[in-house]
Amino acid sequence: MKKQALGLLLCICLLIGVLAIGLPTLAGEDTPTYYSISAAREGDVYYVTVRCNWSDFTMLNGEFLFTYDTEEWELLVEDRAHGPIDPANSLTPLPAAEVGVDRAAGEVRLAFISTDGAEFTDGWVTMLVLPFKARKPETEDIKIEMNTDTLVAEGEKPGEKVDVLEENEEISKPVEFEKPVAEVPTTVITTTTTTTTAKDDSTTTAPIIDPAVGAEHYAVEVFVADGKATVTVTCDYSDFYMLNGEFLFTYPTDKLDLILGQKVGPKDPANNMSDLPGKQVNADEETGTIRVGFMSGDGAAFLNGPVTMLKMEFDILDAAAADFELGMTCDTLMQWDENNPRGISVLELGLMPRALRWKVSLAPTPTTTEPTTTKPQGILGDVDTSKTVDSTDARLTLQYAVKKITGDKLDLQMADVDGNGEVNSTDARLILQYSVKKIHEFPKK
Repeated sequence: MKKQALGLLLCICLLIGVLAIGLPTLAGEDTPTYYSISAAREGDVYYVTVRCNWSDFTMLNGEFLFTYDTEEWELLVEDRAHGPIDPANSLTPLPAAEVGVDRAAGEVRLAFISTDGAEFTDGWVTMLVLPFKARKPETEDIKIEMNTDTLVAEGEKPGEKVDVLEENEEISKPVEFEKPVAEVPTTVITTTTTTTTAKDDSTTTAPIIDPAVGAEHYAVEVFVADGKATVTVTCDYSDFYMLNGEFLFTYPTDKLDLILGQKVGPKDPANNMSDLPGKQVNADEETGTIRVGFMSGDGAAFLNGPVTMLKMEFDILDAAAADFELGMTCDTLMQWDENNPRGISVLELGLMPRALRWKVSLAPTPTTTEPTTTKPQGILGDVDTSKTVDSTDARLTLQYAVKKITGDKLDLQMADVDGNGEVNSTDARLILQYSVKKIHEFPKK
């Protein structure tokens, strides 16, 4: 009797084994959450970010449909292509991705293809970033719905493909996101403005009128002497591998007359106004606009620190003018990405501002008295006051810069190694480079 029971049990186990071998299976079906949708506000623009966590799968390709209410929201992405590159494709870092936008229907379609699924093994990945503006001031909610049309992964057998939507009920469900506009978090950037006065000139750092995300990567300095003003705009993309960008600068023609200088042979003198790689500068003195474009093969030109984007020399037309407004609009800014040969847009990802304005002072700066400064005590870069500058100081500086820790127990004067009055990721990078002997001194304060 025992032998018969044992034989029956073995038969059942063998049958289960055969059935298991014959069915493709997927790991991760107990994972409750595969998608995350969030929103953040920058001024009057709302950025909706969709992320996925497919780390339990070897995801090969997928197709998705996102819908929104066109009566309430305007998607800030054009329907048509711009030249050979569809600007909508900069909305996603997914591999071999294509994005289709139909603003009239309120639809955004996303498709991707991966060769081996390696892009998704480390956890959460950004699928899509959508910028919106509310059409009505009284709009109360921001709503997004995501439906998955296709999702294919590798099975357990070599070459086997699995329809994830059929095998996993949880991941096939529509995803809905709804949040009151009043509760959407606002990104707040505080910008420190410093002014330096010398005896023989007046040089100022122009304050930003409307602080925005990523504004700290730009700076405007002004030199005024003998009825002329030199305005220099610099960018610090040392934390990025920027590939190309397009900018429009504006200034008031009733207060300033742009000095272009003489042409040297066939070369346009306006192009001498910028140190950007592969730059192209076009100035229109009648409208007070200057267009700047650049192209870099690999972004390496920006790794060593600030680069002069534009250096403008003006005749001051109105002697009584106290200040003027300098405007910058960024139309395109792409950084290198290993999964997308065209790069990804740092504008769509919300890492850089689309527009900035500076208040540039033309008023004389008093030079009768020297500013009194107290030389900070301690070792520059020694943030934790350990008497040495090492990677710990760099880590603490970076954590403070992103507000992960407070500065209660840190020497923030020693953290500001570039002397610009702020403690940010640039200081952390310089401290780390100093600690490993890549640089041997910090920028002069």
